Amino acid sequence: MNNGALLLIALLCTSQTVNADTTKVVGWPGGTASVKSYGPDGSLALGRIEADGSLVLDMPAPPPSTQTVDQSFANCGGEGGMSVGPLDVGFTPTSLTVERDGAELGVLHAATSPEVVAWRNSFAEMDAAVGAWLQWVHVTAEADATGDCRVTLYTDSAASEGFEYASEHKVAFVAGWNLIRNSILAVHADATGKRHAQHVVTDVVKRMPEDASWHFVKY
Repeated sequence: MNNGALLLIALLCTSQTVNADTTKVVGWPGGTASVKSYGPDGSLALGRIEADGSLVLDMPAPPPSTQTVDQSFANCGGEGGMSVGPLDVGFTPTSLTVERDGAELGVLHAATSPEVVAWRNSFAEMDAAVGAWLQWVHVTAEADATGDCRVTLYTDSAASEGFEYASEHKVAFVAGWNLIRNSILAVHADATGKRHAQHVVTDVVKRMPEDASWHFVKY
């Protein structure tokens, strides 16, 4: 095999290990900024926002993770069960923080509506809505997380009012970066009218869905 062919193969292999995402950020006030993710294994520079609001995610490989896929998905805590394997596959979740000149400006949420963004950003304190949110994660090898779980969630401190929360997992990871989609298919309204996520299906998509956008939420 000649040197030119070897170089072409090397370039193709490199391109398969990097995911790029270019789109306009909803709610971006303007200017340039960097995008990072912080976690127990340290910080990771993921990309940038251009002055016109274009989000460019370069997605470099993260450092080795102390978290694994089976640790992240195996615990059901209710009726049903999960099947996760193989064991000890490294798992790096991301939470995107926007910075400029060392100062944190806010966060980015990938979702299908502002209502889902508000629910996620409030850590479920605000009303849930039918739709989906997405998250980039990195795994060190192919892995699966499948199964369903049903658990009773109580909506008051006295545990007198509750509803059945159902989650389904149809996750097939490839080695490298994966885009997880969490789809809220149903919501439950409690006695006060507050809406809670009731049925969530988690899978992996190859690219950002057409009905989803990145949203900037200012600190």
